[in-house]
Amino acid sequence: MSENVPELKRLAVFKTKLPPCCLRIYENVVYIGTYKLVEGDNRYGSIEVWKFNEQQDDFIKVREYPTKGAILDLKLDPFEKGILCSCHSRGNLIFWKIDAEDPTMLTKLHDRQVYDPKILITAINYHKQIPHKMVVTTTSGLCSIYDEETDESTDFATSHDLECWYADFCSQPGLEQLTISGGDDRKMIIHDMRDPDSVVCSNGTFHQAGVVSVLASSKDWLASSPYTIWTGSYDDHVRSIDLRYIEGDAGSVGCAYPKIKQKLDLHGGVWKLIPSPAGNSDNRVLTCCMYDGARMLGYDADSGAGITVKNYFKKDHSSICYGGDWKNDLVVTCSFYDNVVQAWRS
Repeated sequence: MSENVPELKRLAVFKTKLPPCCLRIYENVVYIGTYKLVEGDNRYGSIEVWKFNEQQDDFIKVREYPTKGAILDLKLDPFEKGILCSCHSRGNLIFWKIDAEDPTMLTKLHDRQVYDPKILITAINYHKQIPHKMVVTTTSGLCSIYDEETDESTDFATSHDLECWYADFCSQPGLEQLTISGGDDRKMIIHDMRDPDSVVCSNGTFHQAGVVSVLASSKDWLASSPYTIWTGSYDDHVRSIDLRYIEGDAGSVGCAYPKIKQKLDLHGGVWKLIPSPAGNSDNRVLTCCMYDGARMLGYDADSGAGITVKNYFKKDHSSICYGGDWKNDLVVTCSFYDNVVQAWRS
């Protein structure tokens, strides 16, 4: 990395059995989703469970839960404590219950077949304001809304031309029905859940390569700027975008459209954007930058622009840094082909 920014202190490094693709921290436990391609379309994976020893700043592998399909994403339910969802290479979602007494133990609750088994689910996101709603993205280009309570899936009629990598809900007041997805076709598409057959906005000019991460303003991140989103792309840039930019004097033109407020070159594909678990009191975002480790970004809390790189960390991440999460000042990141997981102090 060319910027002269400080590197965070590493606490520990360890290796998973299979290539790690994603991870989540819950209490003092790290759940790691793995992905192994055997041949053709034959993929399998697991959730590896590692426990953090705070006294010794190290990790020990406690359990492993094999799955028939590879795992591409893991998310915790923001409404129901102790519910973990994994999405898979066989078009299915698995919901797990984390044991209240021993969080290293998982019990499979449901295995929902949302798509054809040949379709890979690339990512999932829970709605932060509406319980049981999830946005789901796929290698077929489809983006869908899944209702866990009814086990029903609604596809948006306008799909991406190539793989749809990630989507997020807008959750600020008045915007709760909007979703924003990004795909390999370089497009950012906005849909309204109330009218899945129509497109609110589609833009294929902002990004020079595929859009692989989306982070929308919420009550816990950038609350004072509800129309701001961040996107990450294979073109190595993070972008701060204003969804309601109006050219000229307000109301004089009669149309509104998104505008890039800032873009910053991070020298690595911006695969993940993970805001601070402390909420609005901490204006930092963790980003996984594929072949160049990870970054801790700062920003102006009022505008969502003014993005700067505060810290950089890579060390033994010689492969693609796909996954990351943080809790308090503990940061954990993983890289794929080298099976490396590293822990840092933020």
